[in-house]
Amino acid sequence: MSQFLDDLHFFCTADIPAPSDPAYRAAMNALCDMEEKIEKGMGKDFFLRYDDANHQVQMWQLLESFRAGLRFGADFALEIWCHSSQVSDPSRFHAAFTSPQE
Repeated sequence: MSQFLDDLHFFCTADIPAPSDPAYRAAMNALCDMEEKIEKGMGKDFFLRYDDANHQVQMWQLLESFRAGLRFGADFALEIWCHSSQVSDPSRFHAAFTSPQE
C-alpha cells in the first residue's frame, strides 16, 4: 500500500511548480552549493547514498501527509454530499449546501 501511495503522490504532484519567490530561490541556491561541497569533499557515491538514506527516513512523513490529505478530501466531499460516516446526522449539512431553488 505504501508503494501505491508513493506512486499516487508523485503522480498527483508532478506538475506542481516550485515557488518563484526570491527567498525560495536563495534557499535552493544555498542547498545546491552545500550539496556540491559535500559531493566534492566526500565523493559522489557518498552523497548519493546519503540522499537515498535521507529520503528513506523522511518518506513516512511524506506519505502520512499525503494520506491525511486524501482522507480530508474524501471526508470533505462526503460531508458536502451529505454522506459522511463521521457525522451523527448527515442531513444537517443538506440545508447548508442546498440552493434556494430546491
